Amino acid sequence: MCINQADTEERSSQVSRMTAIYADALFVTCFLGDTENDSDLIMSWLLPLHLELDSKDRTTERTKSMTQLSVPQMKATMHLVSMEYWSRVWIMQEVVLARGAYLSCGDYIISWETLTIFLLCISDTTEPPAHLPFHHETMSLASQWIIPLASLWNRKINSLPLSPLLCLTMSRQRYATVASDYIYGILGFANSLPVPMDYRLGASSLYNILAVILVIMEDNLDWLTACKNFDPDFGFFTRQSSDTQAAFKQAMDSEKLLQKGARAALLSIATGGFEGTQSSIDEKTLELDSDEDPQEILREWEMLGLNCLPSWVSPTSF
Repeated sequence: MCINQADTEERSSQVSRMTAIYADALFVTCFLGDTENDSDLIMSWLLPLHLELDSKDRTTERTKSMTQLSVPQMKATMHLVSMEYWSRVWIMQEVVLARGAYLSCGDYIISWETLTIFLLCISDTTEPPAHLPFHHETMSLASQWIIPLASLWNRKINSLPLSPLLCLTMSRQRYATVASDYIYGILGFANSLPVPMDYRLGASSLYNILAVILVIMEDNLDWLTACKNFDPDFGFFTRQSSDTQAAFKQAMDSEKLLQKGARAALLSIATGGFEGTQSSIDEKTLELDSDEDPQEILREWEMLGLNCLPSWVSPTSF
């Protein structure tokens, strides 16, 4: 796929298709790079293990002796896990969404499972003194880039939920050229976050929209513990462009959010559409139920002085 990065409309349309492309593919081959720093030395050693795992034979001598590496092989392993590929945020969906993920480096291809099993095995061994510098650095890099990704992959294949907070925490530790991609890069697997894929939105607008959505979906403020210097700007949305306002309304119309009883009050707080203090409405917001009529909610707001919502917010947004 070739995407015109300068055309935000085309970019939004094409990038939004990536989830289906990776999820529907028979298998996904991830290109780590060309041969470098003796990467062939460890890739060729891992190939028989890959073939054994592929044949479902998990008890052979190769599997049992995975940790019997030479010093050059351990050094090559260190270089393999330090490749720039691992630090990119977009590789998360390549691995997590794929029905089968394979790693290509130089002339060799092995399965994602082969590498993760290998790394988990050598992490639990006592290495000889000559291996220690390379083993320590290998496991430090693997713990930073690969093992967390393996945990997401394992949860996905076992049909376990992938919380938005977990996925966001992992994505922000990686590298992206555009700040919005820390969110867009996980949309395909982070419990289907109802965030619009629209590169016309600035990163600040996107993050503010996500903040409100997470509060409503999670029914708590736990995700704020992952923020740095959090300073809520309750009047943010009233100053934004029509594109930002439309994107927020689209997100708020999501089925996931329509099921949350506190959505109306949170929307009011997020848009700066209230007079008085937040503390004065905390107790009352707890009484809002998901089956309440929007007009009734508006009457409740009027009683509390919450009658100055921006003109672009309508009762059908809740």
